[in-house]
Amino acid sequence: MSALVVQNRPQVGMAKPVVRGVVARRYETGCSYELRVPRRQDFGTWRAVRLARSRLLEPTFGEVGRSWGDMNTRAVWAERVLIGAVRRSPMYVITEDSGAGSAVIGEMGVAGVDRLSNAGELSGWAFPSRRGVDIAAWATRALILRSFTGPNPLSWMVAPVSANNPGPVRQLAAIGFEKEATMRSQRRYAGVPADHDLWVLLNSPAAVSRIREELA
Repeated sequence: MSALVVQNRPQVGMAKPVVRGVVARRYETGCSYELRVPRRQDFGTWRAVRLARSRLLEPTFGEVGRSWGDMNTRAVWAERVLIGAVRRSPMYVITEDSGAGSAVIGEMGVAGVDRLSNAGELSGWAFPSRRGVDIAAWATRALILRSFTGPNPLSWMVAPVSANNPGPVRQLAAIGFEKEATMRSQRRYAGVPADHDLWVLLNSPAAVSRIREELA
């Protein structure tokens, strides 16, 4: 993705160009992060982090009538890799490598695209091992930049946030999202209908320019 800053040498916090499915790279002292397409060999660390963080992830990403374990099997992962290879807006993985090998620490992607409005729904999570490194915000910006400037660019990015899970709100506001509406009991959280606030970001030259600067 040419929109990201290209550096000849890795520098702390700087992004690298797309290489073999890599949307963005970030370097911190002694550690590197990637936002990239999922690979079959990522299954083990993907499953491990999702099971370890089930208390935080299952209320948002769980499904009624389906156990969390059943949603994190090798078959589910294989399907996700296949879908990611053919979808317009796949779900990417966030990986961390501090020298002992690459491990999945999160996901970030567009869960679906509304054909009428050309709006994509943001979905993601991240649990980096290092404190004080806001990888989720970096990955969100990188994904939005690709979605707004890449092939078949989106017109909007939307993010439904449960009223019972206000954690992402500060990050969305910092990126430039604005609260547009509240959806009353139209989605489930922890298995029951719950209100969700709808946050939106318009694909505009100003938004793209700001996100580019923040990623530089």
